[in-house]
Parts: sequence; structure tokens; C-alpha cells
Amino acid sequence: MIKVYGSSDDLVEIEGDIVEEFSHYGDESCLLAFDNGVILECRYEDDGIWRFRVKSQGNTTVNVIPPDLTKDEYSETVVIDAPVKVVAFGTNAQFYIKKS
Repeated sequence: MIKVYGSSDDLVEIEGDIVEEFSHYGDESCLLAFDNGVILECRYEDDGIWRFRVKSQGNTTVNVIPPDLTKDEYSETVVIDAPVKVVAFGTNAQFYIKKS
């Protein structure tokens, strides 16, 4: 299982089967691709909230949980309910692969 969320205005955090932190800053969205077929588009929006769009669900359950604004949360949280061994992070400018 994997949990994905944004932290600050420039970090995408991954916890669970893989623990990793990717730095991303700017207007361009970034992509996370997992070995179970899930692909997420990540973007820090002008309203100060990290948003995640499921581009591919693969063969698993993907839940996008909105932030609780009453608790000053500033990121959606994505929960992928399947084992993950590899994640690839990329933008048009860079690409990075992390294996557990």
C-alpha cells in the first residue's frame, strides 16, 4: 500500500511500501508512475493546495481524499491499495526511478 501527498509548496511525499520524497516546484505538473499501473498527475495549485489526478488506475483501488481545510491541510491524499515496488517520477525536464 502507498500513501501520496504534497508537503510545503515543493515536495511530493510517498509513504508505505516505498518511502521517498520528490522535489518539484513550478507551474508544470509532475507525474508519478507505479509498477502496478497507477499513474498520478501532481500539481501545486494557485490556491495553495496539492491536487492529484488519477490518469491510470491500473488493476487496483485508488482513493483521492480531499484535504480537511478546517485543519489547515493543504494537500489531497492518494491511497493506492496494492503492493508497490517501483515508482517513477518525472516532468518534461527530468525523470527519476526509485525501487524498494
